[in-house]
Amino acid sequence: TAAKPSSMADDLDGDPVYMASSQFILKYDAERAPEILAVLAGRAGDIRLFPLWPRLGRPAKRVLIRAVKDSRAPFQLGPGLVLHEREHEADGEDFSARAQAVLRDGAPLGFGA
Repeated sequence: TAAKPSSMADDLDGDPVYMASSQFILKYDAERAPEILAVLAGRAGDIRLFPLWPRLGRPAKRVLIRAVKDSRAPFQLGPGLVLHEREHEADGEDFSARAQAVLRDGAPLGFGA
């Protein structure tokens, strides 16, 4: 019989991007989102999934998942962020205006209310 993890963090094999006393934000591959949400079930609420799309019309490769420990607030799918405006032709600044605002100017991501 496998040992039961001592905490939610033991179940997640990544480092949080942000962690406060009861809130944390994780960055994961989008394909792992169902697995992460299953780990959080019953342990956290106010879960918000925020897709990061490489370009408009392409599937998200990464997601940010925000959760609040012991919360019972419902799940929300956030608006997400398109990172690049056009096809990659050469190295350079092709961030979308919104991504540029977040990365360069410190604008909020907009996880939702």
